[in-house]
This record gives sequence, structure tokens and C-alpha cells, in this order.
Amino acid sequence: MSPPSAPLGAVAASWLLEACSAATWTADELRALEVAAQSLDRAEKCREQIETEGQTTTNSRGAIVGHPLLSFEATNRASWLKAVRELGLIGGSDVDTTASAETRLSLVRQANASYGARHQRGQS
Repeated sequence: MSPPSAPLGAVAASWLLEACSAATWTADELRALEVAAQSLDRAEKCREQIETEGQTTTNSRGAIVGHPLLSFEATNRASWLKAVRELGLIGGSDVDTTASAETRLSLVRQANASYGARHQRGQS
């Protein structure tokens, strides 16, 4: 895998390295892993800034409100979580979490192929 297009923080870089070594990935899957790592990195940067500045702030009217980065952190964590589930790195509703990464990846690919075939025929 080529280096990510933007430098990653320690948490995301470590996760990406571990994820890449978990299975044999296609080029598209490697790109999905990179995008997931970027989402994780953005979430971590938001978390760090929130820890420094606090979870609340005072707006222009003097009301205490949640830190503006809380929603960005949540959105990026959700994006990362969705990607790792779709890639079979963590359990989903139909993925056996006790299986090896290769086995989980195979099950996810089968489910995706099955869904794609049904979708093309107009079934759900």
C-alpha cells in the first residue's frame, strides 16, 4: 500500500497498519481502509481539541452549548465504524467475530455479491 495522501496521527496510522496486515486486500479495499483511517484521524484530532478546550463553550448570547467539534467527532467515528464493519474487521449482524479476518472478509464479500445480484434483479 502506498502512503496515505495526508499524514495520519499515531492512533490512525497504527490502526491502518494493523488493518492492512489483517488480510489480503484489493486496491479498492485498501482505498476504503485509507479513507477509514482518515476518518479515525479526524475524530481523534477533534477529541484532542475537545479535551483541551472542554466539552462545552459559551455562545455569543452567553448560553452554554456543546463544543462545535462534538458533532464532527461523532460523524467521523461513525464513518470509521461503518467502514470497518463493511470491510469485516469488526462484527456486524451477520459476521462471525470469532472467525479469522480472512474468513470474515470472505463472508462480507459473499454478502455484498449476493446483495448486488439481488439489487440488479430488483429484489431486496
